[in-house]
Formats: sequence, structure tokens, C-alpha cells
Amino acid sequence: MVRGPVTVVRSDGRTCVGYAVGRSVGNAVTRNRVRRRLREAVRLGVDPLQVRGTHLVVGRSAVLETRFADLEALLRDGFEELHERTRARTLRT
Repeated sequence: MVRGPVTVVRSDGRTCVGYAVGRSVGNAVTRNRVRRRLREAVRLGVDPLQVRGTHLVVGRSAVLETRFADLEALLRDGFEELHERTRARTLRT
């Protein structure tokens, strides 16, 4: 589903990752580059078991200046933190 600057990608019906890149980042070409980099970094760097549920990744202009390996690490760490929070919340109930 594409609506404005948000693209939602479904891989297996249980996982949904959305990518939002605002107009303040730049023109359409620049926003698409940011979105493609984010999508590829999630695909290559994040364990699919940690990406259960619905998530929104917001792209900023710094995505274009960040080394790809660092971008993968940032996203991996972010998804790990969300995964840990979700697991801790589930164990409390």
C-alpha cells in the first residue's frame, strides 16, 4: 500500500514494515533513495524473527550520509530493542 510518503511492505502476512520519508528530506528522487536504502538495510541487516508485527521506520536526510554498514547496525539495534521491550511486556502480563 502506498499513501503519500509512506510505503508499507508485507512479506509473510504476519510482518509489516512501513517506511516514511517526509518532504523536508528533499525532492522525490532523494526521498526514494532514502526509502530504498532503508528497505535494503532492513532486508539485509535485521533478523526476520525480530520484525514481527507492524513497524514504522522514519527516514531522515542523514540516512544518505550514513555508511550502509552503520545504517544496518542502527536498524538492527532498534529492532532488537523493540523486540526486547515487547518480550518484557508480554512476560509481565
